Amino acid sequence: MFPPVTPVVKNLIIINVAVFFGTIFIMGLDGRMIFALYYPASTFFRPFQLITHMFMHANITHLLSNMLGLYFFGSALEMVWGPQRFLQFYLLSGLGALLGHLIYWYFSFHAQGPEMYEVFIHSRISMMGASGCVFGLVVGFGLLFPNNPITLFPIPITFPAKWLVPGYIALALFGGVGIDPGQSNIAHFAHLGGALAGFIMILLWKKF
Repeated sequence: MFPPVTPVVKNLIIINVAVFFGTIFIMGLDGRMIFALYYPASTFFRPFQLITHMFMHANITHLLSNMLGLYFFGSALEMVWGPQRFLQFYLLSGLGALLGHLIYWYFSFHAQGPEMYEVFIHSRISMMGASGCVFGLVVGFGLLFPNNPITLFPIPITFPAKWLVPGYIALALFGGVGIDPGQSNIAHFAHLGGALAGFIMILLWKKF
Protein backbone atom coordinates (compact mmCIF):
# COMPACT_ATOMS: atom_id res chain seq x y z
CA MET A 1 0.00 0.00 0.00
CA PHE A 2 1.36 3.40 -1.00
CA PRO A 3 1.36 6.16 1.65
CA PRO A 4 -0.16 9.56 0.81
CA VAL A 5 2.28 12.25 -0.26
CA THR A 6 2.61 14.74 2.59
CA PRO A 7 3.09 18.49 1.90
CA VAL A 8 6.79 18.91 2.73
CA VAL A 9 7.74 15.65 1.02
CA LYS A 10 5.83 16.73 -2.10
CA ASN A 11 7.56 20.12 -2.17
CA LEU A 12 11.00 18.58 -1.63
CA ILE A 13 10.43 16.18 -4.52
CA ILE A 14 9.28 19.05 -6.76
CA ILE A 15 12.36 21.13 -5.83
CA ASN A 16 14.79 18.25 -6.44
CA VAL A 17 13.25 17.36 -9.81
CA ALA A 18 13.11 21.01 -10.87
CA VAL A 19 16.74 21.60 -9.88
CA PHE A 20 17.88 18.48 -11.73
CA PHE A 21 16.23 19.27 -15.05
CA GLY A 22 16.46 23.05 -14.72
CA THR A 23 20.21 23.14 -14.13
CA ILE A 24 20.85 20.72 -16.99
CA PHE A 25 18.77 22.69 -19.50
CA ILE A 26 19.85 26.17 -18.37
CA MET A 27 23.47 25.66 -17.31
CA GLY A 28 24.54 22.44 -18.98
CA LEU A 29 26.27 19.45 -17.40
CA ASP A 30 29.45 21.37 -16.56
CA GLY A 31 27.90 24.67 -15.53
CA ARG A 32 25.49 23.09 -13.07
CA MET A 33 28.43 21.71 -11.04
CA ILE A 34 28.77 25.07 -9.32
CA PHE A 35 25.91 23.91 -7.05
CA ALA A 36 27.67 20.68 -6.00
CA LEU A 37 29.75 20.65 -2.81
CA TYR A 38 33.51 21.13 -3.02
CA TYR A 39 35.98 20.99 -0.16
CA PRO A 40 36.05 24.39 1.62
CA ALA A 41 39.72 24.91 0.70
CA SER A 42 39.00 24.14 -2.95
CA THR A 43 39.24 26.85 -5.59
CA PHE A 44 35.72 25.81 -6.69
CA PHE A 45 34.05 26.11 -3.26
CA ARG A 46 31.23 28.62 -2.72
CA PRO A 47 29.34 29.02 0.61
CA PHE A 48 25.91 28.39 -0.96
CA GLN A 49 27.05 24.87 -1.88
CA LEU A 50 26.58 23.87 1.77
CA ILE A 51 22.82 23.86 1.02
CA THR A 52 22.50 23.54 -2.75
CA HIS A 53 24.38 20.23 -2.96
CA MET A 54 21.48 18.52 -1.11
CA PHE A 55 19.17 19.30 -4.05
CA MET A 56 21.57 18.26 -6.82
CA HIS A 57 21.79 14.80 -8.39
CA ALA A 58 24.31 13.31 -10.78
CA ASN A 59 21.87 11.44 -13.02
CA ILE A 60 18.27 10.27 -13.31
CA THR A 61 18.95 7.01 -11.42
CA HIS A 62 20.49 8.93 -8.52
CA LEU A 63 17.49 11.27 -8.46
CA LEU A 64 14.88 8.51 -8.72
CA SER A 65 16.35 6.37 -5.93
CA ASN A 66 16.54 9.29 -3.51
CA MET A 67 13.06 10.57 -4.32
CA LEU A 68 11.56 7.11 -3.79
CA GLY A 69 13.27 6.92 -0.40
CA LEU A 70 12.07 10.41 0.46
CA TYR A 71 8.51 9.48 -0.51
CA PHE A 72 8.24 6.13 1.27
CA PHE A 73 10.08 6.99 4.49
CA GLY A 74 9.52 10.72 4.62
CA SER A 75 5.74 10.69 4.25
CA ALA A 76 5.31 8.42 7.26
CA LEU A 77 7.63 10.55 9.40
CA GLU A 78 5.98 13.82 8.39
CA MET A 79 2.58 12.44 9.38
CA VAL A 80 3.98 11.72 12.86
CA TRP A 81 6.14 14.79 13.40
CA GLY A 82 4.33 17.44 11.36
CA PRO A 83 5.82 19.60 8.57
CA GLN A 84 8.11 21.83 10.65
CA ARG A 85 9.84 19.12 12.65
CA PHE A 86 10.11 16.83 9.65
CA LEU A 87 11.79 19.53 7.54
CA GLN A 88 14.17 20.25 10.40
CA PHE A 89 15.05 16.56 10.64
CA TYR A 90 15.55 16.27 6.88
CA LEU A 91 17.87 19.28 6.57
CA LEU A 92 19.89 18.47 9.70
CA SER A 93 20.40 14.93 8.42
CA GLY A 94 21.75 16.49 5.23
CA LEU A 95 24.13 18.70 7.21
CA GLY A 96 25.26 15.64 9.17
CA ALA A 97 26.01 13.95 5.85
CA LEU A 98 27.98 17.00 4.75
CA LEU A 99 30.05 16.91 7.94
CA GLY A 100 30.71 13.18 7.58
CA HIS A 101 31.97 13.60 4.03
CA LEU A 102 34.11 16.65 4.85
CA ILE A 103 35.81 14.69 7.65
CA TYR A 104 36.42 11.83 5.22
CA TRP A 105 37.89 14.20 2.64
CA TYR A 106 40.11 15.90 5.21
CA PHE A 107 41.73 12.76 6.59
CA SER A 108 41.89 10.96 3.25
CA PHE A 109 43.75 13.64 1.33
CA HIS A 110 45.86 15.00 4.19
CA ALA A 111 47.04 11.44 4.90
CA GLN A 112 48.44 11.20 1.37
CA GLY A 113 50.77 14.14 1.86
CA PRO A 114 50.89 17.82 0.81
CA GLU A 115 51.31 17.11 -2.90
CA MET A 116 48.14 15.00 -3.09
CA TYR A 117 46.26 17.57 -0.99
CA GLU A 118 47.33 20.32 -3.39
CA VAL A 119 46.06 18.30 -6.34
CA PHE A 120 42.78 17.65 -4.51
CA ILE A 121 41.92 21.28 -3.76
CA HIS A 122 42.39 22.19 -7.43
CA SER A 123 40.44 19.20 -8.72
CA ARG A 124 36.79 18.86 -9.67
CA ILE A 125 36.09 16.25 -6.96
CA SER A 126 32.69 17.11 -5.47
CA MET A 127 29.66 15.68 -3.69
CA MET A 128 25.96 16.06 -4.40
CA GLY A 129 22.62 14.47 -3.66
CA ALA A 130 19.94 13.95 -1.02
CA SER A 131 21.24 10.51 -0.01
CA GLY A 132 22.45 11.71 3.39
CA CYS A 133 19.02 13.18 4.11
CA VAL A 134 17.38 9.91 3.04
CA PHE A 135 19.69 7.86 5.26
CA GLY A 136 18.52 9.99 8.18
CA LEU A 137 14.93 9.22 7.19
CA VAL A 138 15.70 5.50 7.06
CA VAL A 139 17.04 5.64 10.62
CA GLY A 140 14.03 7.66 11.75
CA PHE A 141 11.59 5.22 10.15
CA GLY A 142 13.38 2.21 11.62
CA LEU A 143 13.29 3.68 15.12
CA LEU A 144 9.70 4.92 15.01
CA PHE A 145 8.20 1.96 13.14
CA PRO A 146 10.54 -0.95 14.00
CA ASN A 147 8.04 -3.70 13.26
CA ASN A 148 6.56 -2.31 10.06
CA PRO A 149 7.15 -4.72 7.16
CA ILE A 150 9.51 -3.51 4.45
CA THR A 151 9.68 -5.09 1.00
CA LEU A 152 12.76 -4.46 -1.10
CA PHE A 153 12.06 -3.50 -4.71
CA PRO A 154 12.37 -5.34 -7.04
CA ILE A 155 13.44 -8.25 -4.77
CA PRO A 156 10.34 -9.82 -3.13
CA ILE A 157 11.87 -10.02 0.37
CA THR A 158 9.90 -8.66 3.35
CA PHE A 159 11.42 -7.98 6.78
CA PRO A 160 10.84 -5.67 9.79
CA ALA A 161 11.92 -2.05 9.38
CA LYS A 162 14.29 -2.35 12.35
CA TRP A 163 16.53 -4.59 10.22
CA LEU A 164 16.81 -1.86 7.61
CA VAL A 165 18.88 0.47 9.80
CA PRO A 166 21.83 -1.86 10.58
CA GLY A 167 21.66 -3.18 7.01
CA TYR A 168 22.00 0.29 5.46
CA ILE A 169 24.74 1.30 7.88
CA ALA A 170 26.69 -1.90 7.26
CA LEU A 171 26.52 -1.37 3.49
CA ALA A 172 27.73 2.22 3.82
CA LEU A 173 30.52 1.27 6.24
CA PHE A 174 31.82 -1.65 4.20
CA GLY A 175 31.49 0.42 1.04
CA GLY A 176 33.48 3.31 2.50
CA VAL A 177 36.34 1.38 4.10
CA GLY A 178 39.27 0.82 1.80
CA ILE A 179 38.15 2.92 -1.17
CA ASP A 180 40.62 5.27 -2.81
CA PRO A 181 39.74 8.92 -2.14
CA GLY A 182 38.17 10.51 -5.18
CA GLN A 183 37.75 7.19 -6.98
CA SER A 184 34.25 6.29 -5.76
CA ASN A 185 31.06 7.82 -7.13
CA ILE A 186 29.25 7.00 -3.87
CA ALA A 187 29.70 9.20 -0.79
CA HIS A 188 29.58 6.38 1.76
CA PHE A 189 30.66 8.53 4.70
CA ALA A 190 28.03 11.11 3.83
CA HIS A 191 25.46 8.33 4.18
CA LEU A 192 26.90 7.41 7.57
CA GLY A 193 26.91 11.06 8.64
CA GLY A 194 23.25 11.45 7.70
CA ALA A 195 22.30 8.27 9.54
CA LEU A 196 24.22 9.32 12.65
CA ALA A 197 22.69 12.80 12.62
CA GLY A 198 19.19 11.30 12.38
CA PHE A 199 19.91 8.91 15.24
CA ILE A 200 21.23 11.68 17.49
CA MET A 201 18.26 13.94 16.77
CA ILE A 202 15.75 11.25 17.69
CA LEU A 203 17.61 10.49 20.92
CA LEU A 204 17.61 14.19 21.82
CA TRP A 205 13.93 14.61 20.96
CA LYS A 206 13.00 11.61 23.09
CA LYS A 207 15.03 12.92 26.02
CA PHE A 208 13.91 16.54 25.94
